[in-house]
Amino acid sequence: MRAGVRVLLVDDDPEQLAALALLLEDRGLTVETAQSGPEALGRIATHPPDVLVVDAAMPDIGGLEVIRRAHLMNPALPAVLLTAYSRDTVDNALAAVRAAYLAKPVDLGALFDVLARAVPAR
Repeated sequence: MRAGVRVLLVDDDPEQLAALALLLEDRGLTVETAQSGPEALGRIATHPPDVLVVDAAMPDIGGLEVIRRAHLMNPALPAVLLTAYSRDTVDNALAAVRAAYLAKPVDLGALFDVLARAVPAR
């Protein structure tokens, strides 16, 4: 994946958010973070990222709803949902919002593979 890809990383757990942001930045990605669905949607509206990475379970607006609303603003925005739920639980919902799926704890190699497919080199 090319350096400088802008990732919006969304998670309500500040420790997980900071750790994953640091790992992505170490790989040359530009990372913005949000700790809530409303904050993420505001950032997407004002400064659209190249790819959205969002936690499924958040107290205000869940990750699937964030992705659905983000796609109303930008239908082509690649999205990755991070979740501890089983794949059977989320497959149909993911298809509906056109998002990739990764289980938590996140395998960093798998995340980079998904991001590379979502945002090809230009």
